[in-house]
Amino acid sequence: TSLVPNIATDGYYKVFSPYWIYSSKKWQLNNNPTTGAYFQNWIAPSIVTKYNPFGNELEDVDALGNYSAELFGYNNSLVTAVANNANYNQIANDNFEDYHFKDDVNNVLCSGAQHWNFKNSTGVVTSTAFSHTGKTSLQVARSTEIYSTLSTLAPFPPPSPSTSPVNNTYTYALQPCDIVGQFDPFPGGIPGSPQCHYIVSGWVRGDYNPVTSTTSPPTDYSTASDPPSIQVIITTAGPTITKVFKSSGALIDGWQRIFADFSIPTNAISIQVKLHAGAPDGCTSNAYFDDIRLQPFSSNMKTYVYDPITMRLSAILDENNYATIYEYDE
Repeated sequence: TSLVPNIATDGYYKVFSPYWIYSSKKWQLNNNPTTGAYFQNWIAPSIVTKYNPFGNELEDVDALGNYSAELFGYNNSLVTAVANNANYNQIANDNFEDYHFKDDVNNVLCSGAQHWNFKNSTGVVTSTAFSHTGKTSLQVARSTEIYSTLSTLAPFPPPSPSTSPVNNTYTYALQPCDIVGQFDPFPGGIPGSPQCHYIVSGWVRGDYNPVTSTTSPPTDYSTASDPPSIQVIITTAGPTITKVFKSSGALIDGWQRIFADFSIPTNAISIQVKLHAGAPDGCTSNAYFDDIRLQPFSSNMKTYVYDPITMRLSAILDENNYATIYEYDE
């Protein structure tokens, strides 16, 4: 007899409790206390914890308590971000490609329920003059700034149950623009804990055009006296904290990456991101920002950009916010 176990043929369960049992001419949960067999003995490999009103899965948790999340864009039709080890409310992303899409449910505009973006900021201008990925970026006039959605650091309440059944069957009706929560770093983490250590990243460039310009191209936007930056503004019970993050590294096709980490204090009340154009070399009139995102420091995140007309995938941005561009033969 071989001493090497063969999982396919050796061994047996001394006690086995099936999840379902056939009783009274139907299948039902194994919940019979007299046999000692309970369906609670089984552990689901993952459980979906959030859906959006379109039925798309937004968040799930595995058997070890690790969360994964997705963001949707283009009127909730395409996945724009996927993150591991992060809650839905802990991630944010804006690629500026779908601002002309209506974010609605049954033709009801859901402008108040958007997860996180710069869409409703005063003076927002998307431009096709330059783009890091896709076809558009956010244009910010020299020495001015644009603000993101203001995120209040408190969990949103769940939607209220329906006051009357629908079709005499259901006790809850999902209403247009039901709140699944917006960007809010606190869910899943205690304020001030490691879960509130965050990464912010994005790409910036000036309006230098190598075809029409007669000057040398810029080599580093961060050396300017007023450089472009991503600024994280944290309102607390005490003074307001503003963290300024400049670009660094080599320019890639005129774009320079901003990549930094920060922590949210225990007394934080709200958080907002400001894109400051500054006045660097190579920025005569406007600066351009693209592929802005926030995520927990311990998470892993990828984002996706699509052609707004054909809806084909045009770019994937990896864990470090570097892009792989896709081109198609016509």
